[in-house]
Amino acid sequence: MAETTHVDFKVFDGPNLLVPYAAVVAEVSGPFISRPPPEYFDHILAEVLPGELAALISQSQAITSFEHLAAALANALQDLHGANGYSVQIQQPMATMRRIALGYHDVQATTLALQTGLEYAIAVYTTAADRATRLQNLAKLYPQVNMAMRLRQPDYIARALIRAAHKQGVPVYPVTSGSRVWQYGQGQFGQQFFEAANHHDALTGARIARDKFESNQLVMRLGFPGVKHGIANNIQTALQLARQFGFPVVAKPLNRGKGMGVTAHVMTEADLVRAFEKANRYSPGTILVEQHVQGDDHRLMVLDGKLAWGVQRKPPQVTGDGLHTIAELISMANAARSTADVAAGYTSRLEVDTDMQEHLARKNLTTAHRPAQGVAVSLRSIANASTGGTVRDCTADIHPENREMAEAIARNFHLDAAGIDFMTSDIRRSWREIPCAVIEVNQTPAIFSEQHAAAILHSKFPPGITGRTPSIVLIGCTAQALARAAAALQKHYPCVGQTDNTITLLGGHLRFSGTATLPARVTALLLDASCAALVIGITREEIARHGFPLDRCDLALIADSLNLAEPMQRLIWQCAATVIDGVSDRNIN
Repeated sequence: MAETTHVDFKVFDGPNLLVPYAAVVAEVSGPFISRPPPEYFDHILAEVLPGELAALISQSQAITSFEHLAAALANALQDLHGANGYSVQIQQPMATMRRIALGYHDVQATTLALQTGLEYAIAVYTTAADRATRLQNLAKLYPQVNMAMRLRQPDYIARALIRAAHKQGVPVYPVTSGSRVWQYGQGQFGQQFFEAANHHDALTGARIARDKFESNQLVMRLGFPGVKHGIANNIQTALQLARQFGFPVVAKPLNRGKGMGVTAHVMTEADLVRAFEKANRYSPGTILVEQHVQGDDHRLMVLDGKLAWGVQRKPPQVTGDGLHTIAELISMANAARSTADVAAGYTSRLEVDTDMQEHLARKNLTTAHRPAQGVAVSLRSIANASTGGTVRDCTADIHPENREMAEAIARNFHLDAAGIDFMTSDIRRSWREIPCAVIEVNQTPAIFSEQHAAAILHSKFPPGITGRTPSIVLIGCTAQALARAAAALQKHYPCVGQTDNTITLLGGHLRFSGTATLPARVTALLLDASCAALVIGITREEIARHGFPLDRCDLALIADSLNLAEPMQRLIWQCAATVIDGVSDRNIN
């Protein structure tokens, strides 16, 4: 099969005549054979696929053919770092051809996923002699594919925001490939997000927040409780600081987040040496040693100047029953965790790693120990959800003065979205009443539920608002008709974008000095924050080649001389709120 298989790739930038969404399409030609016997098939899959890819395939629907396997593999490759919910279709236009259409956010990532999925499928279906050579090549390719998916596909927060946007009808675009910056909405309504941060956040505040030493200084200059800490560039300085503050202390990298390299509740100088070495791997020569603050870790999330929610975070632990080992209790705890929340990235499975083993060793424990009935065993010193910590909503418990403190800190860091980490033994009591401290200010704070993602989206797009610019698409009309339509919109909107495949104007100013495809020209206008309305001229041939230029438009005008086939008519009606057929230049005003 491998020698006679031929693949052509096509990219559709919008809904098209093949599938009702933007997609990369692989047209595969060649003889197609039926699925091998199940026991043989399962054996070959286990031999051919990397473990994490095989696990994703095992969760997919039954594989019934070569093309189903290739499609499932391509979709699984896109989902290596979290489920994206891309649409996939398989078509059979003729006996010797199959089409696999896979939705995308990043064309290069999806094309690579399709190519690699097809290569793995061919390896499964090829002879044993050819398989070894193909697997050698795939073994070299797979790490590159894995990294490309991590860099080019949405992170877990972006995936959650995109899901919320799709529910509300808000369009989403990658600003650039691999930047992890996404635009929600179009033109003047567009909002750029990096994780939960957005373009309204001040660079100055983000810079200060990244430096835990500077951010603590600003918190205290504002009159709020901070922590005693210092920067150590070597272990001797770290030990001096710990002796000055008194144990326990915390060691952490100066400018890293998500709990990376952090060790809390360091009790001895020997433990501090290990904690310093751990933190130094993430932030060489700039390690923060701070006095330990008693209490629970709380994340206070401020959006658009107001406290949106608060959660109490606790380090992971298991409770003994006198029967099971710590390792067994960890497995039981993992089984009890929500599969959906783990897949979404809101929580993590507990992993027995070096940090956990060292944490247990400080308590003279190993994973083979059997805790007595009711005895709680702490598994880590930090409470981050990314390392298995637990989260409880505490919004209703937050004292009004703690709420005002969080909002004031976000306001004076000039951050539209900020996560304030606040240590206190009782969030129901004011920061002025009991020992407590703000330990960090996060400019790209984590989220812990679909509701959190919806709240972030609604801070910029209240329910019912889709962030779409008014838009008209002219099909088969003349350049004069395009200009007349743009002039008509200019009576109502301050800056109108207009484009066809030859010229692009925004507010009367030219874009693109050379040749560019129509999809590229449309994207340039959608990403421009000054574009208040949009007019696009397109031919039926361009619709067939690229798809419809927008997933939705307000009005589609079809030239009076154009006789469109029924499939294209259906596509236009699918994408346009209103369609007017038989338009001439003189009708447009």
